[in-house]
Amino acid sequence: MRKHRKNRKLALAFGLAATLTLAACGGGGGESESEQSSGSGGNNSETTAEEQPANTNDSEKTSGNNSESNDESGDEESGNDGTLTEVGETTSNQQSDEVELLAVNDDVGTLETGGMVFDVEFVKVLRSKLTDEYYNGNGSQFFEAKEFWTVQVKGSVTNNADQTLFLTPTAEAVTSTGKQLGKDSDIGGGELTGEYHAGVTKEGSYGFVSYEPIDAEALEWVRLYADKPFDAETYDPTGEKADLQVPLK
Repeated sequence: MRKHRKNRKLALAFGLAATLTLAACGGGGGESESEQSSGSGGNNSETTAEEQPANTNDSEKTSGNNSESNDESGDEESGNDGTLTEVGETTSNQQSDEVELLAVNDDVGTLETGGMVFDVEFVKVLRSKLTDEYYNGNGSQFFEAKEFWTVQVKGSVTNNADQTLFLTPTAEAVTSTGKQLGKDSDIGGGELTGEYHAGVTKEGSYGFVSYEPIDAEALEWVRLYADKPFDAETYDPTGEKADLQVPLK
């Protein structure tokens, strides 16, 4: 029950902060044409590449809970037409007094290992502050605090190998200010973590939340860490863990 509530908190947090920019910058991701033609179905999961298949059912349940929470938060996101592209820009909605873009890089590059190619479109760091009315009403059930920070990672992932792989393109995000954000704070990426048939490309995003302040003035970069890719049938690794340091402005 506690795990379900935590997933619900994280999904709603991401809905209020991340969707404001993800949707305005071309959507929160989805299946590509190559994925649809392959019939892979985008097997969503939050397990890492080192976890065993025995955990698959649990991870699918978790992904299902997140999807349900995102659907429920959809009405809360309605009416947000602002696009945060420049540092210092802000927007608001019914639940948030303010969402501010603290740092961004929209020309990142790629992260490659073991047949996986993660083409990162952008990385953003945002600060969100909930309204008193919302937080003192229902918001406190879903959020640990009125104010929180999020690190967003958006891009596309391709399996260039000849076999089906299980990929976790971003398992952790570490900031230059000393914040290490991993699975316990992951609030997105279900559409990117999972099985990829040969040649499949998926688009989507990761989001990591922190209830401790991220110092925007001292923030210089975010480093993204990918888990080892592994063969979906034999569970043998096809590459090593990889990382990519992303400078921010």
